[in-house]
Amino acid sequence: LAMGRRREVVASSGGGGRRKKQGGASRAEAGSASQQPKATSVATLGDGTPIRYLRSGPGDAVLAREGLLVRLRLFEPEECQKLLAVSREFDDWDLLTDSVDRQKEQQHNIFDLAKGLTCPILFPLCQEISDRVLAPVLREVLGLRDLTLHWAFIRKYTVDGRTHFPVHRDSSAATVNILLSDPESFSGAELYVLGQEHRSADTLSASAFRRQLPDDMLRRNYSIPYVQGECAMHLGKRLHGVLPIEAGERYTLILMYLP
Repeated sequence: LAMGRRREVVASSGGGGRRKKQGGASRAEAGSASQQPKATSVATLGDGTPIRYLRSGPGDAVLAREGLLVRLRLFEPEECQKLLAVSREFDDWDLLTDSVDRQKEQQHNIFDLAKGLTCPILFPLCQEISDRVLAPVLREVLGLRDLTLHWAFIRKYTVDGRTHFPVHRDSSAATVNILLSDPESFSGAELYVLGQEHRSADTLSASAFRRQLPDDMLRRNYSIPYVQGECAMHLGKRLHGVLPIEAGERYTLILMYLP
């Protein structure tokens, strides 16, 4: 089934920001997560675009947040720019509504195992980085074995489209969130992952959640200060969300895994 199309090509079957200093991770963690591993490989998109990725491994990961959050560098900025250029050619961003908040998804679906959907342009990259980098790190660092990639998509946040994402849990064993946009190109839209002390926060009404966890507290204590090309990995059951975007555009590549 088609997963959306670019302006001339039909695809057929086959998180930061320019913002105040964030909390949530130490300065040492932020620095070590951005160190570039020496080894790189090249994956080829379905349209022939080569994308170089870093062959990061378990030893390159930064473990934080009660041992349930991992940060890892995956792409250099120039590779992210190539992925952004490809992504902006798709025209299916607002076709569907999201099951979490019933708002327009603002996402381009790349792969959905349950529905048998595949985007032939971006799926080869997702499959390769999953097999060679992400799944081994999830296995060795978080102890998640025998995982299967079941969903992959690119999510877009803009001031005139999807502005934020409410707190929620994913229907996955693990989620990988890769920041494609340059944090200097947007403000707001910080990805936050809550600690165990707030494990019942999703039972609160929207107004009660804002009173208990206002945006400035989420930004200061729970936001993830990852950089362009870096990914944040967490268990699907961990509560997380995205704060309102204030300017610019924020694109992320998201992969979800099931046992």
